[in-house]
Amino acid sequence: MNLTQINAELKALSLGITVEMRGGKLSLRAKLPPKFKSKKSVPYQQRISLGLPANPAGLIRARGEAIKLAGLLACNEFDWSLYIDEEVLTCEEWCARFKQDYFHRRADTAQVRNTYRSDYHQIFKKLPLHKPITEKILVDTLLSIKPDTRQRKRGTVALTQLAELAGIEVELGRYKGNYSHASRQRRKLPSDETLIKVAQSIPSGRWKNFVLVLITYGLRPHEGFYCDFSDSPILYVTNGKTGPRHVAPLRSEWGEEFDFEHAEFPPGGVAMKNKNWEALGARVSTQFRRYSIPFPTYVPRHAYAKRCKDFDVSPIDAAKLMGHSLQNHFKYYHHYYDKENVMQLAKQLGSKS
Repeated sequence: MNLTQINAELKALSLGITVEMRGGKLSLRAKLPPKFKSKKSVPYQQRISLGLPANPAGLIRARGEAIKLAGLLACNEFDWSLYIDEEVLTCEEWCARFKQDYFHRRADTAQVRNTYRSDYHQIFKKLPLHKPITEKILVDTLLSIKPDTRQRKRGTVALTQLAELAGIEVELGRYKGNYSHASRQRRKLPSDETLIKVAQSIPSGRWKNFVLVLITYGLRPHEGFYCDFSDSPILYVTNGKTGPRHVAPLRSEWGEEFDFEHAEFPPGGVAMKNKNWEALGARVSTQFRRYSIPFPTYVPRHAYAKRCKDFDVSPIDAAKLMGHSLQNHFKYYHHYYDKENVMQLAKQLGSKS
């Protein structure tokens, strides 16, 4: 008997209870009375961790526990003291269970792994990993992240999901803040001449070429390791966050002057082989600091977006060159468009709906 069959049987009996598998362990989900010290006063959907493995024996036991729970609820004899004496796990152990559950529900692809690293692992690293997980620890960890930032927004989502898995009742949404792409401040961009001058001052020939590629083609930092110049000056990005694409240098003279087809670049190493975009991006950031480059790694990409606007490249074509949707292009780079551009873009979006 598998999980689907058990839940179908419980549903047929109208018990209002389901068996769930989370982090490789089984739990029950039902409408239950509030726990002791809960701020709620009426029954609501909650989970009871059974601590049982998701194997045939565990499933049979979980089925029995579900029927037993239904009987207690029907007779008004349910008591949380029968269930709260369970093992106390540390933050690190709950994070491990969360990761296991996360990849049980998703295909283990490079994109999914990168999403997990950026949206969850980076947040979970902030927890006191060797301490038992508690409501206070979750709140304190979230509040340690700067408010009204993308990281605070991610932290709210990640820690809320972790709390749900651990069966901890905590309201983190109130601390989410007001971050949105529209609220981001417009970057003050260096001129193209300044960008090139800074890149050419880098003593390492390979990293100089790498930064020149970012500037010329507006790449995400990790995409600089996936460049094919066999059709130079057209660049073919062979891999990356949004997959392969062709990119043109808006300043055609740069493609000829820098002769990327015959240039040498730093190797991507294991991170490139494993498609670890975050590690590759971090490596680029390290080199920017090493060579005292006076702007962040994404400034060349923003400069390319502005160049698209200045060269009268339509937003939809600019989005294709930069490897994202038209909606995302406007979301990230709306600062470079005036009212007339925005109205034109709105018409383009409307025609696709």
